Amino acid sequence: FPVTITRKEKNNIYAVMVVGKYAPQKVYTNYEEAEEEAVRLCNKERMQTYVLKAVTSVTLNDVTVTKLENN
Repeated sequence: FPVTITRKEKNNIYAVMVVGKYAPQKVYTNYEEAEEEAVRLCNKERMQTYVLKAVTSVTLNDVTVTKLENN
């Protein structure tokens, strides 16, 4: 599939991950908000928590529809 890869330094995107629990559920454009959420989750889950910074975005450019039967 064709994809677009974007690297932008100005549009920072952050996510919060709790080690061993689950994948990030929300993205943040503000580091301070992501850090606050990391602290909240660390206290709640009692597990190490990371603020992750996205460095690359990969976007699918199109969708191909193939008809399998003639109607």
